[in-house]
Amino acid sequence: MASAALAKYLSRYAEPETDDLHLSNRQYDFSLVIPAFQEDADRICRVWKSIPEATSFLVILVINARSAPDDPALRLVEELGRSHTEMETGNGLSLLKSPSGPDLLLVDRYSAGRTIPGKQGVGLARKIGCDIALKLYESGQVLSDWLFTTDADAILPVDYFNADYFNTGANAEDVACTFPFKHTASESLDLAVQLYEIYLLYYAAGLHEAGSPYGYTTIGSTIACRSEAYAAVRGYPKRNTGEDFYLLNKIRKLGNIRSLSDPEVELDGRLSTRVPIGTGQAVAKISALRDPISEYQYDHPHCFERLGEFLLFLEQLAEKQPTALQPGNRGTQVYIEKSGLDKLYLDKRREKPSPQVMMKFLMDWFDGLKTRQFIHHFRDNHCGTVPVSQLTDSQLIDIEWQGESSLSAIRTSLKAIIHR
Repeated sequence: MASAALAKYLSRYAEPETDDLHLSNRQYDFSLVIPAFQEDADRICRVWKSIPEATSFLVILVINARSAPDDPALRLVEELGRSHTEMETGNGLSLLKSPSGPDLLLVDRYSAGRTIPGKQGVGLARKIGCDIALKLYESGQVLSDWLFTTDADAILPVDYFNADYFNTGANAEDVACTFPFKHTASESLDLAVQLYEIYLLYYAAGLHEAGSPYGYTTIGSTIACRSEAYAAVRGYPKRNTGEDFYLLNKIRKLGNIRSLSDPEVELDGRLSTRVPIGTGQAVAKISALRDPISEYQYDHPHCFERLGEFLLFLEQLAEKQPTALQPGNRGTQVYIEKSGLDKLYLDKRREKPSPQVMMKFLMDWFDGLKTRQFIHHFRDNHCGTVPVSQLTDSQLIDIEWQGESSLSAIRTSLKAIIHR
């Protein structure tokens, strides 16, 4: 049942597409939000092609452009219109009925007066779509309280909506989850894609093994979150990159984020300039290296060891609450001084909080962003970086390096840590 908190969010913070939103005589079990920027109909429809036709879900397709007219957006709408029947329209929304497969709710963010500013990009597109999904959940037209979002470069697994996780009590304490993923690529890009995927998994596994609550991957096409949590953090941030990271960073402070072990989402490791950072840009940079195996660098494993030590230090700090912060490590002491933790801690200590309250305060402060800054501090000033071949010498990965053929085993090992 929708709560007063959802109603408050929708009335104060939701995007205008939710105003007076109602789909006549329609009800769905699930909703799926997909931002579409310069995409074609074949690629879009490929996203859900593996999901059984009998599955009841609505695709909310936020077709967006930075300026109008936008030829790719116009072509996409025309292509979808030829294969679907328009049911109703209004407020920039068009509901299309498919002869087979899900209904599509097209959101016009490509026409004159409706385009999305470049700096708000995919973040605003996701927010618009999820706000619509939230509104439909509140009104009872979507039954699941989970908000699913993906991208046009994904192919969803057959049991995406029907995974055991969503149909048992296993998710009761979770506010969000991330699906496992596997990139596919052409032969010319395969090595670059493998190295970048290892980078994503290695960072999450390093955090997880160190004991960080932020040890999960943050890929926008693999995220689902609960409606209440989404509303509590006021939705996706309106930014053109990192919107997935920042949403999960806020949501994690409300409860647990589960890294699912299955089903796996397939992602296209394509080159792209749609956003300033991300898979497309990273793959392009790696591909341009003369010898990617030796030249592409990863944070040194010692960075994550220092992180584990710092997390233990924070636990002791919360328990004993001494008058001064003495981590016993010069590098950590410098980080504490630069980050301002010493003053924040002493101010909180004056309130005489319980160890539990102090620990919650410290871990909300030392969030995913602060954790990344901590890793970068030790990488840039103390530990340095290593190529992929030296990752097998770390405590995370216990395999013998045998060249490029080892990359698959490294990925499997890291994935096992994240889903442990």
